[in-house]
Amino acid sequence: MKKVGFICFDNFQSLDLVGPMEVFAQANSHKAQQYKLHILSVDGGTVRASSGLEVQTQRLKSINPLDTLIVIGGNGIYTAIENKRLIQYVTKQAAKARRVVSICSGTFLLAEAGLLNGKKVTTHWKVCDKFSRRYPEVELDPDAIFVRDGKITTSAGITAGMDLCLSLVEEDMDRDTAMSIARMLVIYYRRAGGQTQFSETLKTQTLGDKKFADLCSFIQENPDSDLSVPALAEHTAMSERNFSRCFTLEVGISPGKYIEKTRLESAKYYLENTHKNLDEISQRCGFSSSEILRRLFKRRHGIAPSEYRKRFGK
Repeated sequence: MKKVGFICFDNFQSLDLVGPMEVFAQANSHKAQQYKLHILSVDGGTVRASSGLEVQTQRLKSINPLDTLIVIGGNGIYTAIENKRLIQYVTKQAAKARRVVSICSGTFLLAEAGLLNGKKVTTHWKVCDKFSRRYPEVELDPDAIFVRDGKITTSAGITAGMDLCLSLVEEDMDRDTAMSIARMLVIYYRRAGGQTQFSETLKTQTLGDKKFADLCSFIQENPDSDLSVPALAEHTAMSERNFSRCFTLEVGISPGKYIEKTRLESAKYYLENTHKNLDEISQRCGFSSSEILRRLFKRRHGIAPSEYRKRFGK
């Protein structure tokens, strides 16, 4: 039986805890008592999530050692990382555990304990800038759903913890079990660590300037249109120079880079969900040739479109 300990604290994110716990609980229903689950806090007793959910916890030292140490996230993490007893426990347990995991902003606690120096990690997109400023010695991938580096695995926010834990169950048991659990929980089994945690649609739907928010929606919906700077500047009734400057300030990247990322995101959709060949996908996504799509896709994602389809396609 593998002991899995979830490090918890007041003001935690409830889905960071209950989602992964349910993955392991479902694994136990497939093969009895593969995992023994423990919710741990510094002093034990009741801790309260930001949603108001209250859970009973055990004192840290009551469970020792752990097979898998999991640190969850939430707004309370910034108070948690100031607790020396918690840092000491995490450091000690991490040395013994077979696996060390963080979900969402739980990455901060592992970094505070010095466990991530020189490691490649990810965390919730919303706190990436804050994380990078506080821990510049850690290599942060702001896009990935989860990242493995040695025995340490870190995930993006909220439901990404379930994706990560499905991968741990697959590692411990088998792929069929992980797929069965995904079906039972009605979640997407194929959303593996190599995929991005958030899309251009998600990032731009909260833009403050409605004109640019609407323009980004137009780009996302019409990747095969004329999206040159002159055409987009005319679309917004701005000069080309002023358009490029204002777009970059508002969106955070240049028009050309945004269009390229949007078109690649559209290509990923077709690779994941259709059987269209690369020439058809190139045309629908606004690339002048399949070779250009192939080259840009590999540069951006590190693998060829054909390999991406093998991993994530239907």
